[in-house]
Amino acid sequence: MPLGIAYPNPLARVGKGLDGLNPLRIFLEKVPALLCPLGRATFVIEFPGVKDGFEFADELQDFAGASGCSVILGFEPVRRVDEQAWASAETAWYLNKEFSIEQLASRFLSHYDRLGYSFLHPCFCEVRNDGQGRVLHLNQATREFSSPEIENPASLLPV
Repeated sequence: MPLGIAYPNPLARVGKGLDGLNPLRIFLEKVPALLCPLGRATFVIEFPGVKDGFEFADELQDFAGASGCSVILGFEPVRRVDEQAWASAETAWYLNKEFSIEQLASRFLSHYDRLGYSFLHPCFCEVRNDGQGRVLHLNQATREFSSPEIENPASLLPV
């Protein structure tokens, strides 16, 4: 969130920490103890993306390996940061009337640039306490997984 800009419910939109993902880190730290065997937790998040992909991928892999929980990621189409900057400006404008929408969009875009983000990647995520410790990518269009080790892909689809 750019400094000096008011935003409705900022924690829900941008979280805490430099990349806004600290609430997700806390969730991942606590969720294995909350899930019964084969239990699932689902959520939707927008991962910030950089030119080479999304930086949180390594952290998800580390979590899966350490916890034994599998993480299933169903990515939606990428949203460019200039599109998101404009949407954020429209959302926040009524709280920041001293700025034009164009000025607000420019502030949001500059903020994304400072963080090195080039896109946002909306994602449906599921953490599954299955003892497998894998990170799987679900193709939303075909409902197929990218990992060849899966014998019954239909068993992994969200209920």
